[in-house]
Amino acid sequence: MQGDQGQDQETRRGNIVVSQDRCDGEIKRGVVDENFGGKKEMMEAKAREKEATWTTLREDAKRKADIEERRAHAEEHRAMAELIAAENATMMMNGRHG
Repeated sequence: MQGDQGQDQETRRGNIVVSQDRCDGEIKRGVVDENFGGKKEMMEAKAREKEATWTTLREDAKRKADIEERRAHAEEHRAMAELIAAENATMMMNGRHG
């Protein structure tokens, strides 16, 4: 019996060691997961920031294109108004002399 008790204690100690090794492994995996999780969150934050930057750039480009288009229309309208004014002036002068 004495031998059996010694063996039981060894087995128990072995189980404790095995359990402790498992805990250490889980802790190490937990630390790795935390580190990876932190890196993953950082990468996702950078990706969101980059996407926000590109969105802003696209919006700015669209806004500039809209402004340029309005300028072109305004220039066209101004040129047409000058042409009409010149035609009206010519017609008025011809009407008086005619």
